[in-house]
Amino acid sequence: DCHTVGVFIDGIGGECKLPGGIVDPFEIDLYKDAASCCAAKLSHATPDLCESNSDPDSAAAGTGMYYADSTTGDGCAIDQDDCSSVSATVKCGRTSDPSVRLYATVEECCANALSWVDKSLCKKETTGFPTGSWFPMETISSGGCAKDCIAVEPPSPNGGPAAYCNNDIPDSIEKVFDSPETCCAAAFGFMNQARCVQNSFAGEKSPGSHRYRADESNDRCVQDCDAIDGPNGPCRIPGGIVTNPFVALYETAVECCTAKLGYLNKDYCVSNSDPWSLGTGKYYAKPFNGICVLDRESCPVLTVGVQCERNENGSTQLYDSLEACCENEITWVDRSWCVRTSSDQPSGMWFLPSPFSEKCSKDCTTSEPLPPSGQQPLYCAEDIPSTFFEFYNTLEECCNDNLSYATEACVATSMGDDKSLTATNTSSEQYFVDWFRFKCVKNCVGSDPCGGLANVRWDHLYG
Repeated sequence: DCHTVGVFIDGIGGECKLPGGIVDPFEIDLYKDAASCCAAKLSHATPDLCESNSDPDSAAAGTGMYYADSTTGDGCAIDQDDCSSVSATVKCGRTSDPSVRLYATVEECCANALSWVDKSLCKKETTGFPTGSWFPMETISSGGCAKDCIAVEPPSPNGGPAAYCNNDIPDSIEKVFDSPETCCAAAFGFMNQARCVQNSFAGEKSPGSHRYRADESNDRCVQDCDAIDGPNGPCRIPGGIVTNPFVALYETAVECCTAKLGYLNKDYCVSNSDPWSLGTGKYYAKPFNGICVLDRESCPVLTVGVQCERNENGSTQLYDSLEACCENEITWVDRSWCVRTSSDQPSGMWFLPSPFSEKCSKDCTTSEPLPPSGQQPLYCAEDIPSTFFEFYNTLEECCNDNLSYATEACVATSMGDDKSLTATNTSSEQYFVDWFRFKCVKNCVGSDPCGGLANVRWDHLYG
């Protein structure tokens, strides 16, 4: 309510900043300050914008706050005529919309006024500054992401390669990412992720990811690297640098063998993928020999009771124990026999040396300790016959199964205690079974009913 700029108005207590002429207080409402006037009479307008427009000093400069730029629809601008003091790249301009919403920061403007736009893209569109975010390269065959940065960044503090920088994000990009890993996963999920991430860095030739890929022609998995650096180094079995982004890479040889070479025995594949491996350490069958052997190039020092030979067949079934191998693979012989012949060590078990033997033999050595006091020394077999015979855990089982008609005599003879059975056979009026003629005969020499003298070892005499 004044008409001359700069004139001090007595009685009102203010300076005439934005003259609007002398008004009749009975016709027009008057307010103490612009804020009160804007709130009461211009509530449809943004308060900050109304107050700024009501002050000639700030009206020329603007509010300095952010609003959604309707000209592009993907960024904000500062409500200010000259933004050189802020940045040469920031969007700047006074808004002509009195009802536009203003925000104190670019982040608030992007989050609230342009919530459908990627926040990093909105901020970059507003300020022109690199955001450090990652976005897919335009050429999809490259299989990599670029970083929104200027020039080529220096190598990372941990010695990693420099990022591939591109400060000009294409208009076609609608979303950016916090890391090359998340960018590759979202944009190139159908490609090899490790290779995509490595393609996202510039500078020196890639040393490789050291991950594993399938080498089908050699029944193994090799690593994504080209210089072997020893049994304990990261590149144990170099397969060259993988340049094809579609080649699948895996963290371990186990994962690679399982996923890509599933037709091979997994333990064989993993062992074959390690040039320093001496074998799987598991057992496999040699059917033509009727034995199982340990899959090793050579047996460890002081190893007893096992034969070693490296397996060269990827389809061979492997077992954790010698017993399991014999039970499942050498099925046409007794498992104990297979274990005995495979280990070439005495089993301590009993067997019948031949179909015509009158006693059982023990698979042991002559150096075996003597039995408890009161018994004769055990009969140890000097050599196991090449022909298969069934093994038994105890002498009694062997005698019962093979010489059931003379078990007692078999046990005594097998233990070397046959003194009570060495008496001369004599004739008597008693009878015994003649198993060849299937009848009972008299214990005498001559014509029927005599059947010869009974063998006191096993022939039972009847009255």
